[in-house]
Amino acid sequence: PYQDPPEDDRGGPWPDFRLCPNCTYAQMLWRLDAAVANATDALRRHCLWDETLLLFTADNGGIGPYANSHPLRGHKHDPWEGGTRATAFLAGGFLPDALRGQSTGAKLVHVADWYPTFCALAGTDPTDDAVFDGIIRPIDGVDVWPMLTGANASQPRPITPITEVSVMEAAPAGWWKLVTLAGQSQRYAEDAA
Repeated sequence: PYQDPPEDDRGGPWPDFRLCPNCTYAQMLWRLDAAVANATDALRRHCLWDETLLLFTADNGGIGPYANSHPLRGHKHDPWEGGTRATAFLAGGFLPDALRGQSTGAKLVHVADWYPTFCALAGTDPTDDAVFDGIIRPIDGVDVWPMLTGANASQPRPITPITEVSVMEAAPAGWWKLVTLAGQSQRYAEDAA
């Protein structure tokens, strides 16, 4: 939730958080950073870092004055790129050396893909079919590890769901996006830092 940490759990580089531009957000990020440092330190202390793969991701684009999606159109709750594209990164000793320090925006990964990807890495079957309206439905995600590591350069599926009203298709001529029932959001600030 978007709220200040408890009074006894505050800290960070500012002597008085009331003077910062967005104190609540700053406190939340400071607390997250401290928690990640504690977890990674514990993994290293117990010699578990080499078997660790950490994923940091978001489920949507930004919203509000402190989360500008420029130059992408839209924001959280929109089917446009500014509402659906989010930063993600992997870390940990398990990450292959060739991937460390790399960055790319050319790989499309849906949040539902992480479950089957981690299952495959752990050597377990991700099958978890559900019956809905009398029809057996498999999980939505696919294993994206071969694509992320370069073992397979192509997208693992031709169509990727983006929102309840949009999908993206990996066509031979490039990416195509189908958006239906979308609003007309144009929210972004060109002059944002």
